[in-house]
Amino acid sequence: MRKRKLIAIAMASVLSVSLLAACGPGEENRPSNDGEPTWRVASPDGSYAGGAELDQNGQLYFSVKKGDTTVVEESALGLTTSDNLFDSLEFVRQATDSQKIEYTNITGKQKEVTTEYREMTLTFLEGECYLDVIFRAYDDGYSFRYKVRKADGSAGTMTIEDENTHFALPEDARTYGMKYVVNRGIYNNGEFYSYEEKYQRVSYANLTSEMIGFPMLYYTESASGEKIYSLLTESDIYGRDYHGSFLQKDGDNGLKTIHSPASGTDASLEAAYPFTSPWRVGVVGGLDTVVESTLGEDVYDDVEYWKPDNFDSLSEEEKAIYTYDWVDPGCGAWSYLNYDYGGEVTKKEKQREYTEGGDLRKYIDAIAELGWNWYVLDAGWREGDWSQTELVDFIEYANGKGIHIMVWCDSFTSMYTRTQASATLAQWRAWGIEGIKVDFFDGQGEAKQSEKWKLNSQQSLDEHYEMIYQETAKLKMVVDCHGCNIPTAERRKYPHVINREAVRGYEFKNVDAAQTVLLPFTRAAIGPSDFTPAIVPYIANTVTVGHNMGLAITIESGMPTFSDPYTNYSSDKVWFDFYKDMPVTWDETRLVAADLEYYTAIARRSGTKWYVGCTGTLAETIEFDLSFLGDGDYKATYWKDGATYDTVVKVDGGTVTKDSSMQIEIADKGGFAMILEKI
Repeated sequence: MRKRKLIAIAMASVLSVSLLAACGPGEENRPSNDGEPTWRVASPDGSYAGGAELDQNGQLYFSVKKGDTTVVEESALGLTTSDNLFDSLEFVRQATDSQKIEYTNITGKQKEVTTEYREMTLTFLEGECYLDVIFRAYDDGYSFRYKVRKADGSAGTMTIEDENTHFALPEDARTYGMKYVVNRGIYNNGEFYSYEEKYQRVSYANLTSEMIGFPMLYYTESASGEKIYSLLTESDIYGRDYHGSFLQKDGDNGLKTIHSPASGTDASLEAAYPFTSPWRVGVVGGLDTVVESTLGEDVYDDVEYWKPDNFDSLSEEEKAIYTYDWVDPGCGAWSYLNYDYGGEVTKKEKQREYTEGGDLRKYIDAIAELGWNWYVLDAGWREGDWSQTELVDFIEYANGKGIHIMVWCDSFTSMYTRTQASATLAQWRAWGIEGIKVDFFDGQGEAKQSEKWKLNSQQSLDEHYEMIYQETAKLKMVVDCHGCNIPTAERRKYPHVINREAVRGYEFKNVDAAQTVLLPFTRAAIGPSDFTPAIVPYIANTVTVGHNMGLAITIESGMPTFSDPYTNYSSDKVWFDFYKDMPVTWDETRLVAADLEYYTAIARRSGTKWYVGCTGTLAETIEFDLSFLGDGDYKATYWKDGATYDTVVKVDGGTVTKDSSMQIEIADKGGFAMILEKI
């Protein structure tokens, strides 16, 4: 067993962003620096190093520094449209801005968020179009986006043929990502991608034609040997006439943004102008910054929650729907994985075993005792022989114990038009159903799964997501997306979207520790993850119970949906007190300790109580301090690995303070969970 100590230390925010562009007729309007035109934007803390120049090759570039360390080398920017190549730009003007934004989350890493940025907008003219590049510097990273508009202010449509955004990484960069792997759609008539491959170390130097999905993590080292991390992702996709993107190595010029490969050749790249692209986002700092940052959601600024166009004509009662105070995050249970021993028919039949004495009511009884508030009926819940009366009786039984019912559905066959979706959802809501686990998006552009959907949808896939979000909001139903793309901070606009798959979770059963220790710094860092965790591992010695208990904290979700047999939720289990009334909404998130690829420990606060989760790949002693605690005394209780993979030991850790430190041994592929309760 090794003994290692790695306390997460916050790095000083010394972030600079540089923009470079081609010379042109507007040169006299540009600022200069030692004879070279330059534009700069620095993080709000005022620290800045580096600069930007204008090259003579007709191309716009940017670079990013953290202190004296280059995080992004000189990298190309731009879009290619059917009207403009945007490679011969005439500078027009520079505008600057700075804002301090405060907002409140219903779900997420942190309830009350305060963020600040400095913004620079550069406007260029080519032909009859303006290209605006908006670049922001935050203390924890940067973001940028494009705007395309006609010089005469007219509206119309164009085709976005390519995005020229590059991220040229330092030569020593070590990268971690999820490779794009072509699969076949559920109806075997097109390729799809649902972000369910493994995150792993990928050699930037050896990349050839592979595509890497967002988010992608990498780090470089400063001259003093300090590791500086960056997490690249995208945000604010919906409503942009744009789909999700990937990264692909492009010669010696870094990683190029590839627009929506999973959508295939049928993807619509038509966009209306004036056009605004999604944000490209780079979190920059230590591992603690990556875990704690809300940057992907911060870029939405103080956006209002979605309201229908006829909001002003609604009654006061109807208007109250769009405060979203009916959204009720919480732990849930899901039984689908436990019935595959009898084949698909048996598994689906179990989802409509509604009557007294059946397993479904046993699940309801068990999770009610735990204080959880969601139960998910999966595929089969309304197939074959079933009784509407029995279903309604079951839902009323669950509701009587404080439990909401969510149902699985196919996003195309169940709701391929707004009219059909509205009618279907209204019927389900009348039965008492309060949420949907909506599946089989499987792509980023036009859908491949259903010819019926393509003939009737009259919308692209990104619009299809929003249609579902909007129709469910009208009926006060929460949403969990499955077989989908990554979260792009849409819960800032649609707060009832409390969960999202786009992760290789326990649905595969053979999830391994090498994967789970990377998730808090990659997929789980950018939004809710429907990992469908299990308390007891399905396959012996893949991970331990302690590891899985740690996962309940290290992976954030507005509705963690546990996949165990109901017997694992009984009060005689040693882990019962950890899961009982476990919160899923957090006032604060802190990285406690981490060694990338080996272990991570994360603390989340709800009120005056802290929950700590740790997952690891090797047997070792995790040493960490409790400086994240507030003043006063706390009672520490933790659950550590037992003698076998499927057991844990509950330990009374005594009284601790913010000056205390702890050492906890974890097993191979193990972990621990802890509660720190204010005395």
